[in-house]
Amino acid sequence: EFPVDTQAPSAPQLLEVVDDFGLVQGNVLAQAGSVTDARSLVLKFSVAGTGAQVGDVLAVRNGTQTLQLVAITAEHLAQGAPEPVLATVSAPANITYGFSGLVIDRAGNEGAASQTRTVVVDTTAPTITAPVTAVVDDVELFTGTIASGGRTNDPQVLVRGTLSAAAAEGDTVRVYDDTAFLGVATI
Repeated sequence: EFPVDTQAPSAPQLLEVVDDFGLVQGNVLAQAGSVTDARSLVLKFSVAGTGAQVGDVLAVRNGTQTLQLVAITAEHLAQGAPEPVLATVSAPANITYGFSGLVIDRAGNEGAASQTRTVVVDTTAPTITAPVTAVVDDVELFTGTIASGGRTNDPQVLVRGTLSAAAAEGDTVRVYDDTAFLGVATI
């Protein structure tokens, strides 16, 4: 007599989608629009409380397509502070992904899928320029527009520029003095 396993695991949780490339790094899910320029992403899942066991696998998906199977280990199920299940996926440029995960037990039962999280991979550089139109000193003794090559006592001048084309709300403009990065302006 053999036991029959028909109990499917419950849904895992997609904790983070990590971007470690380019100017904006970190958890893509915490960024406005979940947009990244990375072509390789690390997905972190929690399988705690799913009923998963050592030897089960986490299927990482984009929509209904399985991207990767990751074996679940004792470290992923440890009491207290279990390690997340990590999956590194290649992310071709300029595609919108719908990442999710589900646990498949050793009997082949597929559990419920995690919440699908949308991530946009955008590697197209903008063509918009933002030439500087004025640098303004607003600290007394002398205030107003600073002439090219002029001096100021203002430790935080206002830099004004005009965009060459429309930009989306939330886009950023990076400001440089030659090659030295000075700051970011959000549109």
